[in-house]
Amino acid sequence: MRAHAKDDVLTAFRKRFANLSTISFRFSSAAAKGTIQARKGGSHRIVLPDRTLVSNGKTLWNAVAASKTVVIEPVKKRAGEFSLDQIFFVVFSAYTATVTKSTSSGGTIRLTPPDASMKIGNVDVLDLVVSSNGLVSSIVVHEGSTITTWKITDLKLNPTLKDSTFTFTVPGGWQTVDLR
Repeated sequence: MRAHAKDDVLTAFRKRFANLSTISFRFSSAAAKGTIQARKGGSHRIVLPDRTLVSNGKTLWNAVAASKTVVIEPVKKRAGEFSLDQIFFVVFSAYTATVTKSTSSGGTIRLTPPDASMKIGNVDVLDLVVSSNGLVSSIVVHEGSTITTWKITDLKLNPTLKDSTFTFTVPGGWQTVDLR
């Protein structure tokens, strides 16, 4: 593999993710599929087939359409817990990036913690399959002996996301369980 090809893949990736403040995409894995919109600081909207999870960084709404129920609770930040905010706005910049595979169409970038004490959550390694222009098409998460692959499509970096994206208005006739 040519040394400069590795440099090109890593440079394109870093350029794309260096100043990331919002992100949106579709995802699928063996366990789930849906869409994610996220803003640095803990705000996100995750739409899954059976539920919608929305957070403005302080409040979390867990809405299940089938039962017309919304559970509202404060966001609890637990030490060592891996969050969306960490994966897109911390790990991508804090973990050490190396190219493990390079082709004319892109490559694979491996993200590892600089040392064991800086590991976020239980994530030992993230392998990112990227195109030649630095866009991620899949993420392989290594957490101990568990490996999960997430296919990524319709990736948008720094899209304009309104504040209303990160709040949930309970529809009329739905049951609300407010744990705040």
